[in-house]
Amino acid sequence: SPSANTSLPNVVVFNFGACVANVSGSVSVTLTVPLMVLDTPAVATSSILPISCNVTFSEGLSLTQAQTASTYVLIVEPKLSVYGLVNDTALQTSSPILYTLFVQHTSETTSDAFDAVLFVALPSGMVLLQASNGSSPRPFNMSASNTSVQFNIGTL
Repeated sequence: SPSANTSLPNVVVFNFGACVANVSGSVSVTLTVPLMVLDTPAVATSSILPISCNVTFSEGLSLTQAQTASTYVLIVEPKLSVYGLVNDTALQTSSPILYTLFVQHTSETTSDAFDAVLFVALPSGMVLLQASNGSSPRPFNMSASNTSVQFNIGTL
């Protein structure tokens, strides 16, 4: 089994050792490496990240050859919208209102949103009486002072 060397930044080197063909012809080795795109300023939406592979091998005793293959990964991000509705816009002191928030994909979205979190902080002078997560139950946390709530949406 191959061993990985990660001593170089952004480079992983696998050493397969000697590969011997059992029959005349070629030896085929497939290496699958799962990758994750990091959420950093260097990775922008719609940017194209190159991925390259360089294979060095010898035929016989001394001749060394190198083969290079490249591919690209297109970075896509979901585009979400958040909007809210209030059941009564004429606020009365000490009268509860119902504020409903909607989080949804826009028409430009081409990917899922992962680990989505919606945080709602109430303006000064308002407190949260209760919270629910509608028809799609997901965990949520109300602050101890009842002035904010965090909904852990997950994948959307």
